[in-house]
Amino acid sequence: TIACQVHGAVSSLSDEFNVSRKAVYSAKYAAQSALKCLVTTNDESDVITSVNVDVPHLRRSIVALSITAPNSIRAIEEQIPLIYPGCKVSYGYIQGVIVEAQEQAKLFNEKVSLSAIKSVAIDEMFSQGDPVLAGIDLESGYLFSLSHEQKRDGETWARVLGEAKSQGLSPQHVVKDGAKGIAKGVSMSFEHAEQRDDAFHALYIVGKALRKVERRAYYYIDKEASLEKRLHKDVFDTEKKQQAMVDLLGVQAKCEQAIEQYESGTKSRNHLHQALTSISMKTGSLMTKKQAEALLTKAVDGLKNTEHKDGITAARYIKNRLKGLTLATQALHEKLLKLGELYPQECVEVACRFSERKRQLRKAKPWKIARYQKELVGSYQWLRLRLGKSASELMLQVEALHQTRHRASSAIEGFNATLRSYLYVRKGVNQGFLELFKAWYNLRSRRWGKHKGTSSYQNITGKKVDDW
Repeated sequence: TIACQVHGAVSSLSDEFNVSRKAVYSAKYAAQSALKCLVTTNDESDVITSVNVDVPHLRRSIVALSITAPNSIRAIEEQIPLIYPGCKVSYGYIQGVIVEAQEQAKLFNEKVSLSAIKSVAIDEMFSQGDPVLAGIDLESGYLFSLSHEQKRDGETWARVLGEAKSQGLSPQHVVKDGAKGIAKGVSMSFEHAEQRDDAFHALYIVGKALRKVERRAYYYIDKEASLEKRLHKDVFDTEKKQQAMVDLLGVQAKCEQAIEQYESGTKSRNHLHQALTSISMKTGSLMTKKQAEALLTKAVDGLKNTEHKDGITAARYIKNRLKGLTLATQALHEKLLKLGELYPQECVEVACRFSERKRQLRKAKPWKIARYQKELVGSYQWLRLRLGKSASELMLQVEALHQTRHRASSAIEGFNATLRSYLYVRKGVNQGFLELFKAWYNLRSRRWGKHKGTSSYQNITGKKVDDW
């Protein structure tokens, strides 16, 4: 058990003793720990390191506890003696330290230049009924706006965005959801910015509607099965049998209709996914704005055919945003055509197909994985035969274009999810806390993603900060 160096040793032990692989690994680590205790002596002190806790160190810890995790002041008051035995601080002292840090954070946030930001996503969330307006850079992840307001109308958004504008913000693209206040605020602040409707919300709303249409279909399927069972049960009662037959015929008709309506909705979702890609998987040609709008129109018609109120609402949502949902596709199509001036057009199309399939492979159904993998290998081999070493360069350029097409507000939605836990613990929000949270969020070093090991502040200013 301890060795398990030969390939397949863990699986063999798992089969032999009829236990899980996890149990074998646990036994291995337990045995290793026991042997280590027997054969080694540990005369070292239990003390890892020693530090002198002065007032600046204590204040630093208080600020860190308040913002790196959703801790209340009472929780920090209880944690300080655990971290530094013999050290106690009052509620008021902790509150004073945090307020001072919030004021310093506000001054820091106002000095950052936002001129390097070109593509942004903006959104709003609520805390105890009050809106919190936020905006994030889609390239660097820099949080340029975070404001606690009483309203979320166009004038309020214009004022919040105007503050960012005074720091040099001048975006080329703004990704947003369907809120009218956001659209009005963006138009008032950045009249030349392209307003793109968020693909994430479109997919979410359609998916939510389809789940309800599906449940309706399953309801009638279950009802049909129950009536058939009742029909067989009451076979000797003529009157009940006739009534069951009438009920069954009616439910069968509704069941067939519900299934057809769900299939119509499923096709609509597929049309929506196709409209958001850069290439037509059927023809192999680059997706144009006109083709994307045609697919979205088909999606709208299919959702209407579901005859469900949520499906009709989703259809109306997409119909009202046909232009906004295709702006990212149009911009990417223009860039890919320019890339076609450097490489053969068919090579650009195959590289796009490779990039899209690679994304689809991450969420592919098990029975589709082998087909997708085979297609990816074939596409890469074809590009290598046509372009040689230049194939890798083309694929990198196409991938970079896909990563910067900015069609969804996932970045701001992810930030909202992070902030929401803090707001829940605090049972409310104030601008001071948001200023400190904003500074920490932008200065902290990220642990994963394409910007791993860097801060968003570093990405837009070029200045590295080792300690936020």
